[in-house]
Amino acid sequence: MSPLRARCVATVLLIAALAACATPASAGAAGEPQITAAGIDASDRPVATWTLAPGTTFDSIHFSASSILEPLLDFEDFADLDSFAGFECKPPPSSCKGTATQTSYRESLRVSRDRRYHVIVNARAGDKTLTSAMWVIDEAKPLIPGEGKPSDTPTNTPVLGRPYVAPAPGTVPAPRFSLLSPLPKTIEGFARRGIRGRLTCPVVECYAFVALEFGKAAPVLQSGTARPGGRRTFVLRPSRALRAKLRGRSRVRLKLSVAISQPSNKQTEIARNVNLRR
Repeated sequence: MSPLRARCVATVLLIAALAACATPASAGAAGEPQITAAGIDASDRPVATWTLAPGTTFDSIHFSASSILEPLLDFEDFADLDSFAGFECKPPPSSCKGTATQTSYRESLRVSRDRRYHVIVNARAGDKTLTSAMWVIDEAKPLIPGEGKPSDTPTNTPVLGRPYVAPAPGTVPAPRFSLLSPLPKTIEGFARRGIRGRLTCPVVECYAFVALEFGKAAPVLQSGTARPGGRRTFVLRPSRALRAKLRGRSRVRLKLSVAISQPSNKQTEIARNVNLRR
């Protein structure tokens, strides 16, 4: 079987699976749309189907690679954060890309298959926006925000999603920043080797902004990102101006500040003093 024919067959199988999974589901009691199936087809394009409550119209569907860890989520923020697919149907009907009764979608762009994705659907009832429960696609893949880079050829590995279940509170490991041994104990040691620290991001990609300060001298600044399950090492060495400020002092207290950012605007801040002697 040719690769093209294999992809076509796999796509047909996924569409059939979507139809099979799309059990007759009525819209939510409050009129929210209900996702009935979601996935990524053989050509690496996200697909989804949903139902609309009576008296509501389709508004938009959003696929996103943003990591969503909180049980409660501001979907307005979610739709704007790293959202690479926003298929909308806004009034008046003449401006819609689809129709007000739209209940299925296949993204025109291929996506990177190295990460998981989330999908939500919005509907309108008058001037009110109603948001579906979220589904997750390719959940075994890591949480990496952003679009990523699709493979040069389709992967031919369709996958079905499922309703998203938020992790229990306190079960998601937090990112960490630790100082690495040996820490310099003297001003001379700091000037020669600097201070080394390591950022660890156990579950989601995270970003650290690190500042090492001494009085009114210009701080030593570094920043960087670690991927899910990865680490990044920072080496903070004094500038020539800071070395001049330290010259002749018998004791010094440096202030280390670390701000770690994660997707969905979660932040962790760390502060620590480092004492040095001549």
